[in-house]
Amino acid sequence: MRKGATPQCHPERSEGSGERGLLGEEPHPRFFAHLWRAQNDILCKAGAGAITTIQRVPKLRSPNYPALNLAEAVAAVKSLYPKVQRGEFTLADAASAWGYKSASGPLRSKIAALKQYGLIERKKGANARLSTRALILVLRAPASMEYRAALGQAALAPPVFRELYESGKHTAAADALRQHLVVERAFTHTGASQATEVVRASLGLAGLDASTSRRQEGNSEAKEGKSEHQPPPSPNVPMGTLQIPLPGTAWATLTGPFPLTEAAWKQLLVTLNAMEPALVQRPLAEA
Repeated sequence: MRKGATPQCHPERSEGSGERGLLGEEPHPRFFAHLWRAQNDILCKAGAGAITTIQRVPKLRSPNYPALNLAEAVAAVKSLYPKVQRGEFTLADAASAWGYKSASGPLRSKIAALKQYGLIERKKGANARLSTRALILVLRAPASMEYRAALGQAALAPPVFRELYESGKHTAAADALRQHLVVERAFTHTGASQATEVVRASLGLAGLDASTSRRQEGNSEAKEGKSEHQPPPSPNVPMGTLQIPLPGTAWATLTGPFPLTEAAWKQLLVTLNAMEPALVQRPLAEA
């Protein structure tokens, strides 16, 4: 069929007429004419659009995840704050603050990332406003507990990030994490690679990554091991102080829950005798 030619349906035609149908020029020799007519009639009944409509295969997409890691999102909020502060702003305001000429795809992607981290809130219409979490990350000192808490909340705000963290999958190696996202979460290969980089960087910034988890486990085990070798805590009983005169002008001070029981006194003497080598300085001649 020539470009621009309009398909025609002809229920009646003579063989070899050369007229056009939805399949194009009627074929020759006449032996194939009946086959041509049958196929063309089927298409005519279905409508001319049946041959001109192209069914496109849907493009595979990954589940939603922030296009920016958390450090990039915080930097974006800090550059936006001087222009909008606590007030509402439009896409045009954000574009101006970030150096975009229009409400382009990259701008909308950045806005979507900030929403997923809970750093901006949608207001009436298309307007938005910085959230309280965003204001904390802009105005508070990074060493403050309030800042660290807001950072952790932001890192776990995207549903995919929270799921990976709560299931412990965030501690897996990068390749294993990518495979998990493709197989279990229906990510594309490209999306899984990008999401892996973003989630690992974001959780790491908030101190929620695998290395932090291992350090915390190590510290916990060290504390438990140390406590096993420590003596039990002293009972909360009233203490008394006993001053004992020594030869010359020196005095020894003994603190304990006086008066002692006879058994406790005997135990004290046994302990002091055992400590004698460390507590008594002997003359050189005796040594």
